[in-house]
Amino acid sequence: MRVTLGGKMLVGEFDDGRHKLGVGFLVCAIVLSPFVLQTHSLGEEPHVVRLTKPIMVRSGYEGYLPRDNPGDLGPEGIQPKQGARTLKFGELLVATHYCSLGEVIPSLPSEKEMNPARQKLWFLVSEPESWEKPRAGSQPLGWVEGKYLVFAEALKNPITDLHKKAFLARDIRMLQNLVTNSRGQDSAKRDLFEELVAGKKAPRPDAESNQRIKFHEFLYVFAETGENREKDWVLLGTEYELDPSDESHFFQRVIGWFPLAIVQIWHTREAVQFNSRPERAKGPGKIWLTPEDALQAKPGTFLSNTPTPLFSERFVDGKPVPITPRSPRFPVLDWPEREKYRTQFPEGWELVKVGVEGALVDQEGNPLMNAEEIRELREKLRSLEAAIQNLQLLLVIDDTESMRPWFPVAARAIEEAIQKLWSGHQGSFWLAITYYSDYDRLDPTFVPVRTQQLTNDEREIKRRLQELRTHEVRRGYDPREMVFEGIIRGIRAARFDPLATKVVIVIGDDADKSDENDPMHAAEQIVVRELTKFPSPVHFLAIQVYPANRLKERPVAAAFRKQMETICQIYSRSDRTVGFTAEVISSDEIPTVVGTIQNYLAAVRDQQIHYKDRLQKLRLGDVPAQIEKGIELVLRELGVAKRLEELARFGAFQLYHEGYVWVPRRGNNVPSETELVLLLSQRELEEIAELLNEIFRELGEGDWDPAKLRELLDKALGEETRNRLDALLKSVALVDSGTTLRRLLTGQADTEDLYRLQGFRIRLDDIAKDRKFEYRRLYGDSGVWMRSGKPTREERSFPSFTGETRYYWIRVWDEWP
Repeated sequence: MRVTLGGKMLVGEFDDGRHKLGVGFLVCAIVLSPFVLQTHSLGEEPHVVRLTKPIMVRSGYEGYLPRDNPGDLGPEGIQPKQGARTLKFGELLVATHYCSLGEVIPSLPSEKEMNPARQKLWFLVSEPESWEKPRAGSQPLGWVEGKYLVFAEALKNPITDLHKKAFLARDIRMLQNLVTNSRGQDSAKRDLFEELVAGKKAPRPDAESNQRIKFHEFLYVFAETGENREKDWVLLGTEYELDPSDESHFFQRVIGWFPLAIVQIWHTREAVQFNSRPERAKGPGKIWLTPEDALQAKPGTFLSNTPTPLFSERFVDGKPVPITPRSPRFPVLDWPEREKYRTQFPEGWELVKVGVEGALVDQEGNPLMNAEEIRELREKLRSLEAAIQNLQLLLVIDDTESMRPWFPVAARAIEEAIQKLWSGHQGSFWLAITYYSDYDRLDPTFVPVRTQQLTNDEREIKRRLQELRTHEVRRGYDPREMVFEGIIRGIRAARFDPLATKVVIVIGDDADKSDENDPMHAAEQIVVRELTKFPSPVHFLAIQVYPANRLKERPVAAAFRKQMETICQIYSRSDRTVGFTAEVISSDEIPTVVGTIQNYLAAVRDQQIHYKDRLQKLRLGDVPAQIEKGIELVLRELGVAKRLEELARFGAFQLYHEGYVWVPRRGNNVPSETELVLLLSQRELEEIAELLNEIFRELGEGDWDPAKLRELLDKALGEETRNRLDALLKSVALVDSGTTLRRLLTGQADTEDLYRLQGFRIRLDDIAKDRKFEYRRLYGDSGVWMRSGKPTREERSFPSFTGETRYYWIRVWDEWP
């Protein structure tokens, strides 16, 4: 038997100087025992290829045993590498080689080109440490099937090149099966119910659960064991990309394995929405439970005894509720039986199968929340998650003479923290600075406390920090300053977002004018009330720029320390501040002060990430028995805590039904209740707009000579542009749309097609900019399309689950070329 590497016999080592030792031991391992490539049971010759660049991947299978040889499954399906250990779910690995069994796959230069072929490949993986710093005698972990590894990108459909999207299609029949299959045993029923909501760490019913998902959400397929709905599994995540080197990325985005039997794959981007145009039909749109019900109520039918619809469009005061980016859409699903009904379709109409969000039900099928209530709940959680990602910092600093050396120190500490902790992260950094001193007895117009409102404008933040560095000190009078007045006025002027992550840092040396020995601590109580008046309290850090070991020498400095300690003690005794911090330090060492500020802000950033993770789980319906206090307080303020507690108490999931709805075909101008829409990412929308702009830069904007049209098109459509348009049309995967672009590609376009494309171009450009005009043609029903009137704001996009991608719903017939 021959063992090949990229079509060559495996002899010697690779010509890779940087990893000569590491690659050398890999080659030896492949050529020599125990990595002799034998596939006796398969009778196929393995074809091993070294990856051009090693790939970081994550294990998608808890307990997987790496194999000695690719293709080794053994009589029971397990033949581990000699002495191998099992892999953990989410464990970071380095893939250095891949192997195809049977068919020779040429060397693939990039990870993207492996998608989706990687499912049928085997990969030789190592621990990152042994790959980066190979030691004599160290070996790879072994061979792992590609379908059990998680790559940076979700799987793609090999035909359309679309990322595979999916959702959990849990319906009432599954609840009925619970009763039958559990045979009346409550514990068995709970276990079976758990399988419907819990993503597993391995594609097995007995595997440990990873994350739970009880609400409906569009998901992406990262791996699949096969296509048999009765026995295969799919690994689902909330985004189509992740960074394998970032452990938090994996565990935040990958939910787990689900049986394919309860998963619906959405193969296209096509969906149905209720008609958003003024000229729509007057009645509410309806979705029917069966094709027979839909045929009985087909367009043009006026019967008093039509079936009860599965879903009906919501009307208020006789008018449809306006369509928003978050309004429900109904994905068009595969329907192999469509042809047997086609002869009954009215002319100009198509019956399509769609998915419909249902109610949240418990294990007995009792409704707990309807779909609208679920959307409202999740939107509140999303708003909270977005707000928490904003860090709003108020610096309150003494600006009397003794503080001159500390202005540049504070500016440097904050600036470095911004660059390290918030650069490239979601959410933003806000800053306000309050300067305080004391009254000037000689100048009644002197303002002792100067405040700012928070800003997240980068240029303004830089200006404020630069002003802090060179800030002019002001004269102090009494040894004591207006510290508390600075804190209170600073908080009020800053205008904190009640739900954002908030921090107040006080930097000073001498005490406030109040009596630190007041047994009631009246002044300190007022400060704490300001810090805790928001739904989520303010983190508080006081830095005294005076050495702690010399406080006894300066009573006014010792008083500052005592006042700040009192504030921290009152703060920490409050039930509202669980999960939030109040601290005080005293030091005149610059590294200590800088380190304290940066470490404190880093801890706050860690809490932001932690809360984001918890809130994302809540948005999926994964509610723990006890929600941690720091989040629970805010949830109560938002009025959703009780709902979530009920969700934790009852086993529940959101139903997702299959239904049937009528949509008009292209050219049918009869007012309808429904219309087809297309889901595009922001990047895809920008790509089609860029392509159209490139074409019209070559063609010009109108008055095209029909006799020279073919020559113009050949000039405008270079090979690269044709390839990009062809790929785009293939990815859209719609049969009855993109007709104008198709005629353009096939050389069948006429001048009217070009005018139509030019009109689509300006509409798509406006959609991307969240604006809308009136649109008309230059000569009434001919000539170029033009914008008219004043623009109005029309938000058409909505964020993906994590907020990192924006999506648009584009109307197929009048917005997509």
